[in-house]
Amino acid sequence: MAATTTTRRACNLTTCGQNERLRRGVVSFTLTMIAAVVLLKYDVAPGWRLLLFFPFFIASNALFMGLYRSCGGMAFQGLRQTDEGVEKIANPELRVETWRMGKRVILSGLCTAAVVTALVALIPTS
Repeated sequence: MAATTTTRRACNLTTCGQNERLRRGVVSFTLTMIAAVVLLKYDVAPGWRLLLFFPFFIASNALFMGLYRSCGGMAFQGLRQTDEGVEKIANPELRVETWRMGKRVILSGLCTAAVVTALVALIPTS
């Protein structure tokens, strides 16, 4: 129960910000998967396919920001998004919780991008 409360308190995005990041993540992931299919279709070497890590990271990071309702960049600066704009988080405990959530979001994005990129690189061509 406490973990759920901590997670809800550590969110630093509004509903609009959450929805925007989810949409951006889905569109980015779709475009990156299309690029991966094109690279596989044209038998591009696995080393070149590793460059897909960057767009996969952008996509997965946006998805995790939307899912966790937390932006890592804003969390590291001690900021949160409100309906009136961006504001500094005054409560030190909440700032630490938000920082931890931001770290979790970025690490989740990095791990997901690494795994998906490795899988795409390991797919044999012709």
